[in-house]
Amino acid sequence: MRVCGGWFISQKHSQERRGEERRADAGMVNLIRAYEPILRVIMRLAGMRPQKVEIKPGTVVNVWSPTRPSGKPAVVLLHGFSADGILTWQFQALSLAGKYSVYVVDFIFFGGSATDDPDRSVAFQARCVARALGMLGVDQCTLVGVSYGGMVGFELARVEPELVRSLVVTCSVMTMTESISTDRLGKVARSAGVAFTRWSDYLLPETSKGVRTLFQIGTYKLYRRIPDWVFRQYLEAMFDYRNEKTELLEALVIPDDEDPNKIPNFLQPVRLLWGGNDKIFPLEMAQALKEKLGDTATLEHIDGAGHLVMLERPFAYNHRLRRILDSIHP
Repeated sequence: MRVCGGWFISQKHSQERRGEERRADAGMVNLIRAYEPILRVIMRLAGMRPQKVEIKPGTVVNVWSPTRPSGKPAVVLLHGFSADGILTWQFQALSLAGKYSVYVVDFIFFGGSATDDPDRSVAFQARCVARALGMLGVDQCTLVGVSYGGMVGFELARVEPELVRSLVVTCSVMTMTESISTDRLGKVARSAGVAFTRWSDYLLPETSKGVRTLFQIGTYKLYRRIPDWVFRQYLEAMFDYRNEKTELLEALVIPDDEDPNKIPNFLQPVRLLWGGNDKIFPLEMAQALKEKLGDTATLEHIDGAGHLVMLERPFAYNHRLRRILDSIHP
C-alpha cells in the first residue's frame, strides 16, 4: 500500500509540475512547433519531400526522400531517440542533398511513422527501414546512424549486406546488451546527479527539468546556452507515443548471450565518427568498438561535442561526414 501511495503522490506532483509549466507558457507560441513547417519548406526547396510508405497493412514509414530520382549515391540518415529524423539531421540533409540522394527515415513511433504490429525490437525497425527503402527504389546505400540509429544501422548492415554498402556510426554501440546498459545507465545517472532506473527515465522526460537533464547529458556545453522556456516547449512538442517508445527502449536491451554481434562479421567498411566528449558512449568505447570491428573500421572524433555532435557542432560534423562519404564514393 505504501508503494502505491508513494507512486500516486509522485505522479500527482509530476502532473502538478507539468500543469505549472503549461500555465507559465500560456499565451506563448510554441516555437518548436512553429519551426517544423518552416523546416519542411526549406527541405522542399533543397529537393526533398516526405513520403509515407505503407510497407504492410497497418505499418507506415515516413521517409524524407529526393523529389526527383537521380543517379547520385544514396545516403540514408537514421536518427536517435531524442527527436525525429528531419529535426535530428536537418543540417546534414541540407549539406549533402546537392551531391547525394539523401533519405531521412522516421523510425516507427517517430515523426510520421507508426504500426499496429506489437514487435518493438531493433530488428523490426531494421526490417521496416529496409522494406521502405526497397519500395522507394533504393537497392544500395550508405547508412549514417547516431545512437539508436547506429544500432539499427548495425542490424541492417548485418542482415541486408547487399543493401548496405557502407556504414557511418556516431556515438552508438553494435548492440545494447544488458551489461552495457547497466554500466552506461548507472554512470550517466551519476554524472548528472540523478537516479535513473531505466532508459525511459532519461530519454522520455516528463518535466522541463528532465529535458534539461536530457541535453545536459547529451551535449558538451550546448545545454548551458538554452533558456528554460525552450526546454518547456520541447517537452510539449516532442514526446508523443510515450507508451510505445517505452516499449521500444525495453526491447532495445537484450541478454549478453543473445548478442548477434558478439563476434562481428561485417564485410562493409564502418566509419566511426564520434563526439569527443560523449558522456553516454565515451570515446574509450568508440576505440574499443573499432578494435572489435577490426580492419574494416576507422575512427575519428570531434572535440568540444557530446552525444548529439551533429547538432552541437554541425559544421565540423558536416565537414568530416562529407570527407568520409567522398572517400566511399570517389
